[in-house]
Amino acid sequence: LVSGITAQQNNTASFIREAISLENDTVSNYYLRDSAVARFYPDWESDSTMIEGLIKEIGQKEVTYLLAQRKNLKNGTWNGVVSNSVQIIDEAYLKKTFKGKNKTKNWQAYYNTHQSAYYEVSQPVFTSDKKYAIVYIALQCGTNCGHGGASLYVFDKGIWKIGRNIF
Repeated sequence: LVSGITAQQNNTASFIREAISLENDTVSNYYLRDSAVARFYPDWESDSTMIEGLIKEIGQKEVTYLLAQRKNLKNGTWNGVVSNSVQIIDEAYLKKTFKGKNKTKNWQAYYNTHQSAYYEVSQPVFTSDKKYAIVYIALQCGTNCGHGGASLYVFDKGIWKIGRNIF
């Protein structure tokens, strides 16, 4: 995943433009989804353990603030965030393309159209003090292919750096 993002401290567009440019590969298709925190469920055992770790690291107040942002996040509402060299893939298209049980056939059809994989990128969410952000970046490249996850970034000396991978 990306490190050393020289984005503005609390600017989603700046953060994502830098993150995408640092991936440094030939993939130009992106699905811009809601935030990684939209899928945190404090009552699930795995998520509660992860959230406990975040509380130790950044404090209960900031974790509560991050989780409260889940209500305001929407897929595909990223106007003006990325450059013209990036093709945005919307959720409806992905659902239509990958419907049914034959995932291999679906991926073949996707590659016939796009010639490359796609990145799934979440909107970053920032702590109230703007010192931390959580963003999800994952490469989706086939039925049994892909990597990525959510990371906690720390704003230090004008640069966003990965603090650690969350999941």
